[in-house]
Amino acid sequence: MTSLSARMSTSWCIPNLPRVARFSLFSVAVSFVGNPSCLVTSAVEYLEPVASPPFVDANTALATHQGQAVPVTRLIQVDAETTEITLSADVRSDDMGHLLHSRVYINFNNNPGKQPYLRFFGGESIAPGNFDVVRSISASFDPRELPSDGCYQVSLVITHEFDSHHQFMPTDQEDTAIVVWWMVRGDPSTMRLDQCPGLVPSSSQVSTSDGGT
Repeated sequence: MTSLSARMSTSWCIPNLPRVARFSLFSVAVSFVGNPSCLVTSAVEYLEPVASPPFVDANTALATHQGQAVPVTRLIQVDAETTEITLSADVRSDDMGHLLHSRVYINFNNNPGKQPYLRFFGGESIAPGNFDVVRSISASFDPRELPSDGCYQVSLVITHEFDSHHQFMPTDQEDTAIVVWWMVRGDPSTMRLDQCPGLVPSSSQVSTSDGGT
């Protein structure tokens, strides 16, 4: 047997390989099957963050006038001496740098005329925040500016943008929070619940109890 034949007849079984060769082969195998890293075959796409709609806690909503704080479960009752009512509530939202705005609407989406409301009154604009921070927002109006005594739907409307050129409504209904009260201006005993816009009456006559229905 020649020296070349002897070299060619050497066994290629792993146990018969030299120690250095076995170590090198083991290292290569681990790099293929034992490495916990992953192969990224495409670029990772991240969605751009967007502002969230405002979320209002109706349990915190109050209509304040003449020292009274009326929740949404009670009827607001005013007379000729009432000069201002302030609607307020706690709100959460991811604003992404946009201001949050409020307005008061009278008979919001319950007005038979050309406009989707009877009147609106400007509110406030609060600085941008995030959903983890609870903030208070409010808007006020003078009930003496309404055309006559009667029952009215009163809404605190909160959004990131109002249309300032056409109907002065929120530009995006999906980006809007609304809290609703009903208000009686004048003598409640002369009014019926079916005269209150958008209210399904449980009885025929407006109650004269202290601020409630």
